[in-house]
Amino acid sequence: HTVVIDPGHGGRDTGVRGDGGLLEKEVSFLTALKVAKLIKGKLGARVVLTRTGDFNLPLLERTAIVNRTKGQLFLSLHTEGSFRRESSGFRIFISKPASKPGKQLAESEENTNLQTPQWDLAQDTHRMEALRLGKLLRQALARQTGLAANPVQETRSMVLKGAKAPAVLISLGHLTNLRDEALLERNEFLEKVAEAIFHAI
Repeated sequence: HTVVIDPGHGGRDTGVRGDGGLLEKEVSFLTALKVAKLIKGKLGARVVLTRTGDFNLPLLERTAIVNRTKGQLFLSLHTEGSFRRESSGFRIFISKPASKPGKQLAESEENTNLQTPQWDLAQDTHRMEALRLGKLLRQALARQTGLAANPVQETRSMVLKGAKAPAVLISLGHLTNLRDEALLERNEFLEKVAEAIFHAI
């Protein structure tokens, strides 16, 4: 079995920066390493990281890695920021259903790439599995972390929709919230987050 983990951002693309200086790219990468260690050590499964250092990859390349390595599960790890400093907690996202290919082509006169609808539809066959995993992640993270557990939501994220495997985007917390940032910069807290993700898988 192969699990693909995508630590969001990297390199010059730092992602969200907290008031205390904590960077999204750092949180996502450290968490990915911890989850990978648990999966390999306790399940013996193969783990592929989309990035193994501090560099950035285009979104479509991240998804292509899932398909090239025949990943059977795809997790993209992120944090969030908000102008509302009271916004806090983690969120789980799955891909929104795609439109029918004929409708997409009709709506876009400039769309001459016939493979685009196939890419958009790739996630549709895995939506129920992704939703099931999303709910398990929400339960496990709520149990382990004590952070606010927002409902599983749908998104049109490019990094999810082309994956030929159940794909979930996990926002580990809001770096613009002082409490969330303080928790996410603690190694022992990231260990709890990793354990929760592992248990859900």
